[in-house]
Amino acid sequence: MVATALLVPLALLVKELAQERALAQAERQSAIVATLLAVTTNPDAVEQVIATTQGEEAGRLAIHGLDGATVGTGHAPAEDIALAGRQRQPALVSVPGGLAYLEPVEVGEGEIAVIEVHIPGSDLTAGVHTAWFALSAVAIGLVVGSAVVGDRFAARIVRPARALAAAAAALGGGKLDVR
Repeated sequence: MVATALLVPLALLVKELAQERALAQAERQSAIVATLLAVTTNPDAVEQVIATTQGEEAGRLAIHGLDGATVGTGHAPAEDIALAGRQRQPALVSVPGGLAYLEPVEVGEGEIAVIEVHIPGSDLTAGVHTAWFALSAVAIGLVVGSAVVGDRFAARIVRPARALAAAAAALGGGKLDVR
């Protein structure tokens, strides 16, 4: 019970940390793109820089609102993008296959572009199953270990009680020299 009481909250914490790690990565990517937009808002130049820097994360970034166009691959619905732009607040929205982090950035006088970073569902659970397996192994080890230790303690406690019962039976049988 104690192992379960400790490990279940720990397993939930591991899941939450994986999600926070994925979100922090999306925020870092968004900050990099915001820095790029401070240098240039030319959609062709921005698209070229994004294409060369994404590597294995290709298709996760999009910038909406540069000269009325979208640069990159968008995943979020247009309503959510427009809402994030109007509120000028970062937003996290559900999209098929994961989440989209939307961050509005001012790119000119009164002009807002919305940076979208797609967070795949696999990133939200990266390493969680492995950690859960390890926590399960620890729980099983703790239960087995406590059962073995409990058995040994019980044997040490029962041995003198059995000797006392045998001595009492011997005394009852007429053996008066039993200790």
